[in-house]
Amino acid sequence: MIAVAAWIAEQEHKRISERTIAGLQKARRAGRIGGRRPLIVDRDKIAELDESGLTMREIAEEMGVSPAYVCRLLKAHRRPAPMPPIFGD
Repeated sequence: MIAVAAWIAEQEHKRISERTIAGLQKARRAGRIGGRRPLIVDRDKIAELDESGLTMREIAEEMGVSPAYVCRLLKAHRRPAPMPPIFGD
């Protein structure tokens, strides 16, 4: 009995997979592309707002993006601080 139920579940899984693949292929033929739209942001303006003293959350609200996105951009934009001298140098 359990083997029959497992076989039925496996067949249903295969059918769902085939339908999903067929649907994605049909959408591609129709010109639709899946996934998220690319996010276009003025990085220079984010840097200017950061230099003006706004917080990451305030910058994010003004630019219409998440604070985490602003944080990632600013980390990439900022130069690392110089390393302190090591004893003996």
